[in-house]
Amino acid sequence: MKLNYVKIERILEGLKELIELELPVKTSFKIRKIIKTLSSDYNVFVEERNNIIKKFELDEKGSIKSDEDKNKAIELIHEIAIEEIEYNLEKITFDELGDCKIKTSTILNIDNILEE
Repeated sequence: MKLNYVKIERILEGLKELIELELPVKTSFKIRKIIKTLSSDYNVFVEERNNIIKKFELDEKGSIKSDEDKNKAIELIHEIAIEEIEYNLEKITFDELGDCKIKTSTILNIDNILEE
């Protein structure tokens, strides 16, 4: 499956919520493996995003000062955020999640790696 950094961020957020639940050991292990795989690439994206921001003049709060520079930074970050990476991830089934009460927002965040 191909995922961009925007999707990866959503999936990681959802998986981190799932990992807090009482899940079967095999499911928890599977989720942790997916988190580790995605986190590695996502951390590179965050580092590059931060490097882009540092190239512009910042105010005392660490925000980019001028609107023109903000727009340029957003453009540059968007370029890397939409880059797609191919993953061979094992999908999670609803059966593997058991009877846990999972928020709808969590399910929406991980829809790319869920299988019925």
